[in-house]
Amino acid sequence: MANENTSLFAKAFTNALIRNSGTFVSASKVFSEIRDKVTKDTNQTPQYANMRELDDDGGEFVFKKVN
Repeated sequence: MANENTSLFAKAFTNALIRNSGTFVSASKVFSEIRDKVTKDTNQTPQYANMRELDDDGGEFVFKKVN
């Protein structure tokens, strides 16, 4: 869990992962859950975009819940 010194972005990111009820969650879904919270409550604007020059064939990062 996040402590009081953790950034709002890190708290929102961690909470989005914890709230996920499935085994997997895509990075785009996590981003959509945290974007408005972070933008509204801070002077930051998170970005979500393809990483250039990775030859990823349009794939997406996926988080997997483990116990």
